[in-house]
Amino acid sequence: MNNISATAGRVQGLDRKTLVGSDRFRFPLRGRSAEAEVIAAAISDVDSGESRIVLLRGVAGSGKTRLLGEILTSTSRSGWRAVVAVPDPESHLVPTAVLIDAALAAEPPLLTAADVAALATSPDSRYWFIQMYRNAVEAAAQENSFVFIVDDLQWADAASIAILRSLVSSMGDLPILWAFAARTGEHDENVRAALSEWATEGSVIEIESLSDDATVDMATDLLGGVPDAGLEATLRRAENLPLLVSELVQGLVEENLVTVDDDVAAVRDAQIPERFGASIRERIVRLPRRAGHLVQVASILGRNFSVSNLAELLGESTSELIDGIDLAIQADILVNGSPLKFRHDAIRETAELMLRPAIRTHLRRRAADIRLRSGEPLLAVAASVADSAERGDTAAVDLLHDAALQLAPVDATGAAGLANRAVELASSPDQYGLIADLIPVLWVGGRVDAAKTLAHGLKTVLSPADRARTQLAIARLETESSFAAAIATADEALAMDGVPLGVRAQLLAVKTLNLANIGDYTRLGESVVEARVAAQIAGDVAALATVDATESVLRFYEHRWADASRLIGTAVASMSRLPGFEAAQWLPEGLWPAFLANAAGEGREALRITEGRIEETQRTRSAIALAFWTMVKCRTLFDLGDLEEARAQAETVMTMAADLDLGDFAQATAGVVLYRVALLEGDYAACQAQSGKVRAMADSAALRLTGSWLLALTADADGDTESVMTWTAGAYETLEVPTPSLMTPADTADDALLARMWHKAGATERLERLAAVSRFRAETNPENALVKGIDAHIRALLSDSVDEMRVAVELLRTTERPLALALALEDLGLAEMKAETGGQEQSWNEAADILEKHGAVRDANRVLRHLRGLGVRRRAKASEQHSGMLSARELQVAERLASGSTTKQIASDLSLSQHTVLSHVRHIYEKWGISTRRALVERVARRAG
Repeated sequence: MNNISATAGRVQGLDRKTLVGSDRFRFPLRGRSAEAEVIAAAISDVDSGESRIVLLRGVAGSGKTRLLGEILTSTSRSGWRAVVAVPDPESHLVPTAVLIDAALAAEPPLLTAADVAALATSPDSRYWFIQMYRNAVEAAAQENSFVFIVDDLQWADAASIAILRSLVSSMGDLPILWAFAARTGEHDENVRAALSEWATEGSVIEIESLSDDATVDMATDLLGGVPDAGLEATLRRAENLPLLVSELVQGLVEENLVTVDDDVAAVRDAQIPERFGASIRERIVRLPRRAGHLVQVASILGRNFSVSNLAELLGESTSELIDGIDLAIQADILVNGSPLKFRHDAIRETAELMLRPAIRTHLRRRAADIRLRSGEPLLAVAASVADSAERGDTAAVDLLHDAALQLAPVDATGAAGLANRAVELASSPDQYGLIADLIPVLWVGGRVDAAKTLAHGLKTVLSPADRARTQLAIARLETESSFAAAIATADEALAMDGVPLGVRAQLLAVKTLNLANIGDYTRLGESVVEARVAAQIAGDVAALATVDATESVLRFYEHRWADASRLIGTAVASMSRLPGFEAAQWLPEGLWPAFLANAAGEGREALRITEGRIEETQRTRSAIALAFWTMVKCRTLFDLGDLEEARAQAETVMTMAADLDLGDFAQATAGVVLYRVALLEGDYAACQAQSGKVRAMADSAALRLTGSWLLALTADADGDTESVMTWTAGAYETLEVPTPSLMTPADTADDALLARMWHKAGATERLERLAAVSRFRAETNPENALVKGIDAHIRALLSDSVDEMRVAVELLRTTERPLALALALEDLGLAEMKAETGGQEQSWNEAADILEKHGAVRDANRVLRHLRGLGVRRRAKASEQHSGMLSARELQVAERLASGSTTKQIASDLSLSQHTVLSHVRHIYEKWGISTRRALVERVARRAG
């Protein structure tokens, strides 16, 4: 079942009564004046249009919830919309449940049940849920200020934490108060990261114990009299924690241990338990035996529980529980409602600890089965099963196996924990095949050693077919991190007897793909043939299509572009005949037709393919596929010279990468585009911000040449010829090998940039080899104007030929590569000046026009320096990026925002993704020096006036 739909409605009753419904809130807030000032300032800032974060941290019972209640009460008086989320101790394994129920319980609801149900068929529900949630919050915040409250953040699930981080980071321009409360102590990695991030960006309030005076004031409110010296001494035993003070005073009153005469409260007996939670235990102990036992057993069911589940766990009828439940409610231990719930987590935790460990473990396991039968989601129960099951519990292994697979798409780390526990519990040979399913879960969740150990341990007990399938799963996972390891794993499986034909075909396809990834083209040719034969024998269309796509890449790098086009066309046609095939979902092979068209200089065709696929992914709600196709789009736009839109699309990818955990692949595509755009625009601050990632690419095995190329471009911009030669040494060594020497996928136009660098450095030997490769490529693809134009440009540099450079210019005029044309025009001017043929002024003026039009400020300034050397004074046109001027697209976005349109509406109007709209909004803020939506509205109004 889809995680989003499976969790909806699990946590009930999460409304503002959770924070302000208790009698405790009828008394004044004592001892928190400094904290109240921080909160009041944040509320005031939000009222002024700003976004603010308030983070409350303190031990259990310190008063965090009370302060959140004050925030909610204060903002409600001003008519703010609010969402209140309250995770419970078992929320950490139930993806997004706490956010869904908070949205459904808001007044009016932020989302509807139909909104949530609509995500049930989405392959990437978490990503689309973020978009839906963000749209709802944005729409509410545009009407009035908004407060989003999360209590007990330490228990929130990983998906909810990730979504909250995304919402906070992307909505800093809206009047929203984000108020979070968390216990101090050790937290998991997700919670630690969120708390660290918000502590840096917001106001942190450390909730300490009350002062002695504040404790006395609190007791006075509760008792109706001022404590005398004896009672003050007794109160100090509650450690000045508000919860314990309240519990202590209530216990004194219930046992008739305090008197109030003439507005003075005095204690009769100082025998009060001193350690934390003792007063709570005493209240449970003082209940009649059956009622106390009921409370202890109920604690096993969690913060909220149904009477029917409690009755089944106790082995009694619901009618037999009525008296005990009433007594627990009267003692303020339970809160009446459906479901019942403990008044405070400290009470529930204390009640649970009162059970003997063996009994507690037994009850937790029984309770898990009861909760499942009552309809609670699998993931809501998984943690309890993991804690209470014993080795050999086959039902627990089955449950944890299913839970791990269900959780893996949204919380890989949590899923790996469940998978590891399932492995520990398994003891039956009948379950070994089931356990093998969990190897990828362990791997993706970061437990690579455990996955390898498990795979090794299962070798002798699995059938050859199951073992081969396990190796295939590992090889696919290793493809993302170690191409060589993936090949070794595939080879090991292929060497076994009894491998099914279909699995063998897929193993060979994976091996072939990874041989291409490492550039082992000696073995790749043989592997392609072997994999093709195996796929044909097995009748495995998908494996055969992967082989065709891989061979297409090989033929491209061999400069046999017609063959490359034919092979990928065949692959797509074969896949299209499979039932249910969607071209946009075939990743990464399906990206290649667009990449190939763009590399061949057919950028508009590549853009047509890409935009069609993006529309398809949005319709089918496939976020991963959307991110990949947006990567292709940003690269295509860059090569077409549309730097502004390329930057916006690349930023979109990087934002999605954070939501979808895309890792290094996004950096190697969109990150490269962002860096190159910054270089062309002369935005050295942006380059510096990304320099660490570029260095990391250059230091890695898989992306060494790409990272080195970016560093060579940087060195060239700085005039550092020596570094240029160092960083392009790898490109020189691989020029004649059918592999990308610069970017991935390779771009022919980059060869002209490389030739310019080596020409400037006087590296004739390198330039000659590059020219030979370029000549072969042009002869092999004689109809391609881009290939011929770049070849002419390189040979013109080698021979210092004005005529050859003019040929290059005319050929490049017929292509869709304006920046390549501009560089050829610049070099034509240099050649004309050197040969004293004249005409350089015209060449350089045209080059400057093109570069300025496309925002390539750095290159334009270099050409303008050439013109100044001729005595031609021409003022540089400031780029929109640095002048404060909005581009046409940015102006469209600004005007729509000012008119009250939401991000979602603007994206629909302008046929953009919402992330791209947000990217444009960020650039508007940077150019105008503003940071809020309200300031933007005022700026647009002034422009109109």
